[in-house]
Amino acid sequence: MDTDDETLLDEKARRTRDLLASFYSPIPSASSNNPFSKHASPDDINSSSFQPDQYMKIMVHAILVFYFSRLNAILVSFTMMNVSVISLR
Repeated sequence: MDTDDETLLDEKARRTRDLLASFYSPIPSASSNNPFSKHASPDDINSSSFQPDQYMKIMVHAILVFYFSRLNAILVSFTMMNVSVISLR
């Protein structure tokens, strides 16, 4: 494999890594290609200071907040339907 092929593979690997980092990062600005970021975030998966436990806590918290907010909306909807059904009797 010559140097050009290695350079292309390195560039492809970097782009893939950046794409995955932007997808899995709970904080949009934590991407490694942010030129304004002076310090790496501990949940930046490309950082040497990446902390998997903190990353998982952030992700689980975000998922729970999303599902509990949806659950609350469903509960409100159910309550309103229940009131409507009772008023029809």
